[in-house]
Amino acid sequence: MTNADRRRGGKTRAAQFTHEYQRNAGKALAEKRGPDYFREIGRKGAATTHKKYKFKPAGTRGWVMVGRKTGEIIATMDVSL
Repeated sequence: MTNADRRRGGKTRAAQFTHEYQRNAGKALAEKRGPDYFREIGRKGAATTHKKYKFKPAGTRGWVMVGRKTGEIIATMDVSL
């Protein structure tokens, strides 16, 4: 089985679960683990993002996310008021 086959298989499995099922599962997990669990996930994600990327101003109202190692632009963000 190739990696492409595995990815397609994963999408097929994910498509088996309805939006309502996923929402209920998420609510059950939130009740079981509590808000501190999700805060910790958010903190770890933010720490990883800031370790791998940096934000630089771009133009007069925007920002770019740049890879720290490569200097490659990953994303651009326009801040419109």
